[in-house]
Parts: sequence; C-alpha cells; structure tokens
Amino acid sequence: MSNGRDSKGTAVTDTPDSVVRKFFSCFPRSDVDELVGFFSDDATYIDGPRGVHHGLDAIRAEFQVTVGMVPSTTVTIRSLGVGGHTVLVERLDTFEIQGQSIDMEVMGALDVGGDGRITRWRDYYDLPTLVERVTIATKPKT
Repeated sequence: MSNGRDSKGTAVTDTPDSVVRKFFSCFPRSDVDELVGFFSDDATYIDGPRGVHHGLDAIRAEFQVTVGMVPSTTVTIRSLGVGGHTVLVERLDTFEIQGQSIDMEVMGALDVGGDGRITRWRDYYDLPTLVERVTIATKPKT
C-alpha cells in the first residue's frame, strides 16, 4: 500500500476496521455517492434475504432505494472483529419510518481490499422481524 488519500479522503493505508467504521459513520448523511465511494468497481453487496447486488451501478441503485425509504440511518457498532481483510460487525441500525423509530439487529461481514475499498459486503438479519417492526410502525393509529 502507498501513503496518501484517495478521492474520498480515505487513507490508502487505513486498516480494514477503520475503513468499515468510516463507512458506517457516513450512513446518517444518506449521501449515496459517498457510500458508493467506499466500494471497489467490482464489489458485491449481499443484502441478506433481499438479494445480491454486483458492481457499483447495482450497489448504487440499491442504496438509492434504501435512502428513499429511510433517509437517515444511524449505525451503532456493538462488536467488531477483524481477521485479515475481513471485518465482522454486529450492529444496531436505527431508522425512522413515518415518525416511528425502528431498531434492527444486523450482522455483517465486509472484505476490504489492499486499496482500502470494500470488495464484498454480506449482511444477515431476520427479514420477518424487520417486516413486523415496519408494519407496526406504519399501522394507522386508531
């Protein structure tokens, strides 16, 4: 690795865990370009039960959909472990739908290449629990 910073300000010498921490710290801003900037051109994002997104265009499209539904997500990292270039992150994602705050427990595995870009991201969560929480939050009040 060389010294210096890339176009997004990420130090090329950043460790995989620091790249992942910076990535998740960007979520509240909901800047799709900023988020996509963390990925390599041929990256893969596996969104648990919601599908596989390969390449920057597909990842960008998925982020645009997500940001459209939940414009600001806060990520609280509960546990983080590193093995080589793979970072395992247990986290709590908090977002709002129709004024209701929703917390979702998520486990993720992110591979970070030698250039400081995410090459593969796998998220695991319980989709029925997410659907239940969103349904409750969006249910008309009587």
